[in-house]
Parts: sequence; structure tokens; C-alpha cells
Amino acid sequence: KNGAPMSIICHADISKSADFQLKHNFTIFKDGKLVFMAVSDKDDARYEVPMARSSDTGEYECTVEAGGKTKSSNSLHVWVTGMTKPILTAEKKEVLEGEVVKLRCELPEEVPPLYFYFRKIKMNSTPKEKYVFEAYKNYSEVEFSVEEGDNILQFDCFGKRHVQREFDSSEHSNKTLVTVREPFIKPTLSVKPSRNITEGDRIQLECSTVVARMRDIEIILQKNKTILNSVRDEKVLKYSAVATLEDSGEYLCKVEQGRASKSTKVNVVVSELFPKPTLAASMNKLDENRELTLSCSISGFQRAKFSVLRRNSNGDVLLETSRNLTMRVSVNDTGSYICKAEVKGIVKESKPIRINVYGELIKMFRTQWCRGKSKLHESQRSSGEFYSRKAKFFAINTTLSPPTLSVVSGLPEVVLGRPLQLICRSARGTPPITFKFYKGNVTKETVTNDTYATFLDENVGQNDKKGYKCDARNNHSSGVKTSNILNVTVVVGSWSFKKKMVMRFHVTVKAYNTIVAFKQPFLQYCILSSRLFITVLIFVFFVPSSVVPIRNASLGSIPYGEVEEGSETAFLCSVKEGSWPIHFRIFRKADRDVLVFEQSEHADRVIWRKGTMSRQDTGTYYCMASNRANVDVKSHPITISGKLTFVVNCLLCHHNG
Repeated sequence: KNGAPMSIICHADISKSADFQLKHNFTIFKDGKLVFMAVSDKDDARYEVPMARSSDTGEYECTVEAGGKTKSSNSLHVWVTGMTKPILTAEKKEVLEGEVVKLRCELPEEVPPLYFYFRKIKMNSTPKEKYVFEAYKNYSEVEFSVEEGDNILQFDCFGKRHVQREFDSSEHSNKTLVTVREPFIKPTLSVKPSRNITEGDRIQLECSTVVARMRDIEIILQKNKTILNSVRDEKVLKYSAVATLEDSGEYLCKVEQGRASKSTKVNVVVSELFPKPTLAASMNKLDENRELTLSCSISGFQRAKFSVLRRNSNGDVLLETSRNLTMRVSVNDTGSYICKAEVKGIVKESKPIRINVYGELIKMFRTQWCRGKSKLHESQRSSGEFYSRKAKFFAINTTLSPPTLSVVSGLPEVVLGRPLQLICRSARGTPPITFKFYKGNVTKETVTNDTYATFLDENVGQNDKKGYKCDARNNHSSGVKTSNILNVTVVVGSWSFKKKMVMRFHVTVKAYNTIVAFKQPFLQYCILSSRLFITVLIFVFFVPSSVVPIRNASLGSIPYGEVEEGSETAFLCSVKEGSWPIHFRIFRKADRDVLVFEQSEHADRVIWRKGTMSRQDTGTYYCMASNRANVDVKSHPITISGKLTFVVNCLLCHHNG
């Protein structure tokens, strides 16, 4: 038990052959640490602990050395139950609200590590507890704040230590009493003329307190966590304002000094002087040039100053300072409108209403401007009254252009197998506009947007003969306007017959031309002229009306692969199929691809002769071919490498030999 005397006895049982004195060296260890040593000719040694403490708990073991021999005992577990009673002291016996109480708890004669527990005890409430772990001290210190409502406080403490996976606790210390004084009284918050007032009346609030010492004191008035007013080093705070409905609610007056804080709340009710105005429109959706009337009113209330405004991102625009507003509208008048009413300095705003003004979708007419029977130039149109002799319509400025339908890529054609994207536009008008796309008389898609819409036809057939059109409408009463019909050419067909005829004729003429080239100059000229003429005829009469995309481009060279430096090399770029003319390009790969040859031909192949090859010309080449189908086809690359001149010469000599 803690505080009781304790003896650890080490006994040596030694056998001797004769009766003689033998010195014994006794050593006692606790938890592996040396705590006692003695030399004796007796068989026993005692380690005396006059007052056992919990720190004496542990595993004890002794060792005896005699006659050059050493022997150790088994370990002995000793548990000292209980701890010394802690001593608690307070720095002050009397404090103010908002200050702190500093406490010190000590466990005399106990050895760390130790756990210290402090308690703050109030009447009729659960004690508040704090604990501190001290690894190297047998005492600890903490602070407790003194809060509003704390009058007489008691504090105590106790200690704990960890022993063999368990905690051993001390008894509680002496109780220390601390008294608390108020630095100021709870504030008083008054409302004038009363807590129930009407909009437009002036409301006055006053907050006051009594303080012990006028230093670092602050009075704060707030509503819904918003500070309305505050003063420092004064006993009274005043606040005044014209009451509105938003002023209804709970007001809080708070007095603070240091850590001390006290507050008071009151509830204020503000009655409505008049309800919010209502703005009404003769029509919310109307055509341009129609008449619109906006009326502002207050239910059961007539005496007010009214104004009508239009909402704007840069600030509301005042339109009229009366109850009613009548105007003839244009498309630009589309927007949100409000009205305001003022009574006794109280201004209230109506809910906004949305007005949409729609311009007509007016179809365009190509007219000749006339005065009488004479045509006029553009510069003459600005003077006088004009009419059109080709259409019975007056020339007017349209507010919304008619829909126009076109192909996104530009040309009204599409390659078979590829999607066709159309765009329908209406350049002017009041959104939203609803666009419908038709293929023939079948509706394909409906889109609502501001000025344009797109449609993707992914099912274009070879025999499609149906034209495309679109129509557009907004909320204008004029109804739907339709675009012109757009016919699209499907790029498809075979050119093999045309190519065979032209190539066969070219080959025949070339062969005969070689025979007569130097013997009959005039005949050669005639043959060349007829060759060009017949080619044109074949192209005109046998070319189909559609375009065939390029298929299977290839590149070759003569010689192929290795070339001699300084020699000539011919590159042949050809395609298997494709409409003429064909644009051929040959590239050499480097850090970036270099265009080395470019030419358009009414043929399915082209030859590029490179006169003198150098080391810089070796590398990888490829060609690309394209036509009106706008599809680039790339060939497989070929590699051109150089070889030394003397190796070539040796091979030639060997061949000649």
C-alpha cells in the first residue's frame, strides 16, 4: 500500500566444503535498472523502502557473486497500490467575469510520467474537466475561464499513472474556493416609441449598462448578426432609423470587456403601411408597332407617387412618373419592366414582368425600283415615293430576315457516303426562332435557337432527288416563312470508261507521233492539235456530271531504292481511280515535310524528273493526290538512298566484261 514500508530481501543459498567465511556481492535491479548494491559475509541482503510509492511498482531481481561464481534469482513483481494525495493551489481567490483562474496541481514524491485531471465545479451543474499529461514533471498547471453566471467556483484535481497496462489513481486533492465579481451589469435595451410601430415612423433604440471600471468596454447593437452601431468606453449606445418592414425582427445589445460578455434581446414588430404595387400589361407578347399599356396599382391604396421603369444591367431606366404608361413598341423594347410606389418616404417595388416584342418574318422579293416607267439606281431611292412594277409590295425595312438554307461547306454537293450538314439562317428577328428542316416534304428535324440552326443528314443516297428546305417562325402573328428549295449534287460515279478512252487515244497518238516526229513536222503539229481537240471532246461528252473521289495513290521511282550521286531519278505518282483534274504533290520527309513537286493533270498519273541527285536528296518520299471531292489520299512512303560512284563503276565494268 502506498506510504507503507517495504523490504526487498535477496537470499543466497551456498554449499561449502569447509567452515570458512565467504564474501557475497549482492546486486538488486528494478525493471532492469540498478537500485541496490551490498557486500556481506551473510547469506541475506535487504533493500529497504521506508515509504513505498506507486513509482516503486515493478519487476525486481537480484544477483549474487561469491567465490568467482555468479547466480541470478527469478524476478519478483511488486505492486504498490494507490498514489499520494495531490495538492491544489489557485493563483487568485477572487476574479472578475471574463478573467481566468490559474491552477497548479502537484503529486509530491511521485515520479513521472503522470496524468493530471483538473475539475471546475459549479452548483447544480456537471463539473468541467481538463487533463494534462506530464512526461517529466510531478506537477501541472491549467487555466479555466470565468463565464457569465459564474458566482462561486470550486476546483480540485487528482492524478493517474499507467502501471502494467492499467491505470492507478490518486485520491482527490483539497477543494479550492474562488469567488467571482461582475465587471458590469447586464445591459438594458429600450425601444421608442414602442415595440410595435408602423412603416414610415422613426424607430429609436437605446442600450445602456453600469460598469465597475470604464476601460476597454464596448457596446454593440446588432440585428440578424449585422452590426447596426457600436461605441467604446461609453455606457450608452443610441440608434435611430425610419422603420420599414425589413426592420421587423430581433435586436441584440451586447456589452463586452476583455473576455466578459453580456447581452439583452428585444423583438420589434413593424406593421405594413401599404402593400407592394402590382404592374400589369395589356399584353405580354405582341408584334412590333403595336400599342402597349403598363398600369401600376396598389390594392386598397390610392395616394402614392408612382413611376414605371425598365430593368437594365447598368441601372433601371425611368420611363414614366405616373401610374400608367402607353407606348408603341419595337423589337428593342423587349425586356423586363417594374413600377415603384412611394408613401411617407417608403419606396416599394413591384415584381418584374417580361414583355416580348416580335418582328415579322418578312419574305424577300427581288424588285426593280421605278418611278413611273423608268428604272432608278440605288442612289436615287432615297428621294420620293417608289413602288415595284414586278411585285405588289411596298418596300419596307424588315425586322427579321427570311430563312436562307445553304451547305456548311459552301458548295451544294456531297460525296456519297459522307454526311451532309445544312445551316438555316435568319439574320434578323426576335428570338427565340423555331427552325424546321425538310427533305422533300418530310420533316427531318426541329430546332429552336436565336438566329440559326444546323441539320446533319447522315443518310444521303445515290439516287436522292429530293430537295432540301427549311422554314422559320417566332411568336409574331405573321406565321411561318419558308426558304427556297436547295438541290444538292451527290458526288458519285465511275470514270473508268472516260479514262480508258482518253488514255487509249493518247497512247495511239504518242506512238504514231514518235515515228513522224523528225520527218514530218507539219504532220506532228496536226496530230498534236487533233490530240488536244479529241481529248476535250471526250472530256466534254463522256464525263459524268458527278465527281469520283481519289482512291489508292501510289509512288514509285526509276531507279528504285539506290541511286548514284549526280544521276537522274524519275518519280511516278499515280491513282487507281478519281475524277480529273487531279492535283498531285510529292513530299520529302525531314524535320518537317518538304514539298518538292506540285502539278495538276487531266490524267491519273504524273512524272517528276529529278535531274541531279545529291546526298541531300536521299531520304523518304511520298505523294498526295486530291480532286474536287476534297479528299486527300496519301501514298505509302518509299526510301531513296545513295551509293558510292566507284562501286557503281566496278559493277558496270564487270557487266561490260
